[in-house]
Amino acid sequence: AQVSLELVASFQKVLKNDHTKEMLQEQQDRFVVEISTVADSLDRVESQANNLTQTNMKQRLLIEKLRKERDLWRNRFIEVEHKEESMVRQMEEAIENRTKALMMAMSQQGDVEARRTRVMMGQIESLERDKRVLEQEVR
Repeated sequence: AQVSLELVASFQKVLKNDHTKEMLQEQQDRFVVEISTVADSLDRVESQANNLTQTNMKQRLLIEKLRKERDLWRNRFIEVEHKEESMVRQMEEAIENRTKALMMAMSQQGDVEARRTRVMMGQIESLERDKRVLEQEVR
């Protein structure tokens, strides 16, 4: 018990000592400054985290928008590609049909020419017969 009383008395002397009071005040001031610095740092970290979260959300929205645009352009490209293939097929069919029509026309024209030639040959033969008949009559 005597030791306890001596410790309490020693502690009371330390508390009453101006130098000790100044040391305790300085420690308290340093502690307050450190707490203030830590609080400022936490505020900055929280602000940066909020900014990063907002930036992240904006980036996600932008990515989604860009994906939609990419899909839209891909669909447009596919549509154009299909139209192009369809036009190529139509052109090939048109060329094929025109070629067939031209060949038929040429064939018919050839038949017409052959008929004309036969008619002309028939006329020539008829004229030659008439000529022979007239020659025989003249003799």
